[in-house]
Amino acid sequence: MDINTEQQATDNLAVVIERLTNIRDENVREHATIIEQVKKTNGTVADLVRWKERMLGAIVIMNVVIMPIIVAVLIKFVVDNLF
Repeated sequence: MDINTEQQATDNLAVVIERLTNIRDENVREHATIIEQVKKTNGTVADLVRWKERMLGAIVIMNVVIMPIIVAVLIKFVVDNLF
């Protein structure tokens, strides 16, 4: 290798190191922002998950308990009044 090639390789390495350092610094800043946002929204997300679980429970109870009773009452009403 001649001196120009070595100098060019050294310069290229310095550029790569500088870019990697900039990427790391940007990543650290963005990570801090993400952590802050997670802390702000964590309670809201947990509330939404609890609400969804309650609604699913209500739908299950409706389909398993209430709907069969309504259907049975309607069938009895139709049978008693039409036949």
